[in-house]
Amino acid sequence: MEEYARAWQTVTYNSLPFDDAVPEHYVSNGQRVRSKSEILIAETLIRENIPFRYECALHLDNLVIYPDFTIRHPKTGELFYWEHFGLMDNPSYAQNVP
Repeated sequence: MEEYARAWQTVTYNSLPFDDAVPEHYVSNGQRVRSKSEILIAETLIRENIPFRYECALHLDNLVIYPDFTIRHPKTGELFYWEHFGLMDNPSYAQNVP
C-alpha cells in the first residue's frame, strides 16, 4: 500500500456513534462495524491492503451523510464510496434509501 494511503487511513475522522442497542461486531484491525455483512466487506479490504474508513462523514453542500465505507485507491488516491444497503428486506429501511 502506498505510504500516503496508509497515513490517510490512520487519521482521526468524524463517524456515526454506535447506539448501545447495536450489536458489537469487530474486524481483525479492531474496527467496529454494524453487521456481519460489513465484517466480510471490511476483512476483504484489509486482506487486499485497500485503505478505508468506516462511516466517515461526507459533506455534500448542506448535507452530511455517512457511507458505510470510504475507500482510497492505494495508488491513485481516488476516493470511492460504498453504501452496503444491508437491510433492504426491511420495508421502512428500504423506503428511506435515496
